[in-house]
Amino acid sequence: MKWGFHPQARLELDESADWYESQNPGLGLRFLDEVEKTIGRILETPEKWRKIDADVRRCLMDNFPFTIFYRIRGTFIEILAVSHHGRRPGYWKPRL
Repeated sequence: MKWGFHPQARLELDESADWYESQNPGLGLRFLDEVEKTIGRILETPEKWRKIDADVRRCLMDNFPFTIFYRIRGTFIEILAVSHHGRRPGYWKPRL
């Protein structure tokens, strides 16, 4: 299965990794590794994760306070948001 980021989700990812790296060298890379592991879990069983909207699902990251919101488009997974738990709920919905 193929996957990709919505452009704004990619920006969120980069900004979050940069912030973690500025807090503690190496932490940004740990964050990116955790995102990669979470996406791997999604790709293994994309329909396993809770549906929160008509076709949007969410998968919580294990070691960081983030959720990955995504939707399944045939054989493609679109990552809609890499969302910190402190963000306003549903801010990413205009990306649909």
